[in-house]
Amino acid sequence: MTEHQARPTNVASPSGEDQEFPAGTGGGLAVLLLAAHLSGGVAGMVGTAFRVALTRADVLRNALVIWCRGFPVFGWLILVAVAAVGAGFAHWLVVVFARDASGSGVPQVEGIVRVGGSFHSRFVLPVKFLGGVAAIGSGLALGREGPTVQMGSAAAEWVGKLFRLPPRRCGCCPRPGRARASPRPSAPPWAARSS
Repeated sequence: MTEHQARPTNVASPSGEDQEFPAGTGGGLAVLLLAAHLSGGVAGMVGTAFRVALTRADVLRNALVIWCRGFPVFGWLILVAVAAVGAGFAHWLVVVFARDASGSGVPQVEGIVRVGGSFHSRFVLPVKFLGGVAAIGSGLALGREGPTVQMGSAAAEWVGKLFRLPPRRCGCCPRPGRARASPRPSAPPWAARSS
């Protein structure tokens, strides 16, 4: 290899150093693997805590419904007011702290993966968690999967920044050309079926 030819990425140099993560940048392969495992663990814990919080909010909301049945004339207004307060609180959190936390979460993460970059606010995870519990827990018919995906992605980004990994390695943020999403699921060659 001449000195004018570029060395491929992820090839160890003669000194054993990973060329994609030069010394002092905080990112050998071992650090990357540790960060990946920690990101998965943190995302799993956040997702579990979110599910538990939603289950508890469900129990509280059902108890409120039973209590409101004792007031047939205006009990339903209490339920509407609780839902409005929950939705209003979630909206306030998003507007004030993290506009990236609006919507379901999956389109935002897909956009970051396609274009590259990161979330614009470091508060995406707590805003999505608290806002999701407030909105879904108050009775709005919203999905749980989208917020969980976005919170897991934000957690991975936090871990990447904690380990001082290069921005292209943080969270869900590969650069274009580094990773491509396939429109159809791919299977390993040994899983091929005959028609």
